[in-house]
Amino acid sequence: MNKSILAVLLLISGCQSVVTALPDTNVAPALNYQLKDEQFYIENTIIPSGCFAQLSTELNGDDVQAAIFLTQTAWRGCIDANITFDDNIQTHYRVIDNSGVNLYTLKVCQSVDGSMHHYCDTIKIEFTQWLYQTDEQDIPVLVVKKRG
Repeated sequence: MNKSILAVLLLISGCQSVVTALPDTNVAPALNYQLKDEQFYIENTIIPSGCFAQLSTELNGDDVQAAIFLTQTAWRGCIDANITFDDNIQTHYRVIDNSGVNLYTLKVCQSVDGSMHHYCDTIKIEFTQWLYQTDEQDIPVLVVKKRG
C-alpha cells in the first residue's frame, strides 16, 4: 500500500487551506459521479463541459491545468461555478474510452475564432477524491485530474 500523501498549500483570500489527496490504497474509492448517455453527472447534475475544457492544452501549447475541483470546497466547485469556462466559447466532449476504474479518455472540443472554427484535444482523466482542509473541517471533494 502506497501511503504517500500529496499536499498542496493554497492561499485564498488570505486564508490558509490545505488540499490533501487521500492515500493510495490500490482500491478505487466509490465516487459520487455517473456516466449516462455519454455525459458525466454528479447527483443528477451534469458536469459542465467547460470543467473538462479547462484541462485541454491551449492552441499555443500551454498545458498548465492539472486538476479541477468539481464539488464544493469551502467555496464553489466547477459544477456550481458562476463561470466554468469562457462564456463566449462553446465547449463539448465525447468519451472515447473507459481505461479502467475512474479513468477515461475524452475528446474535448471548443469553438475558436478564425478559419478553424473549433479545436479539439484528447485528454486522459481520472476522477478521484481529495480532502480539502479548512481550519474548521475536512471536506471530501470530487476532483478530475488530467493524466495525459
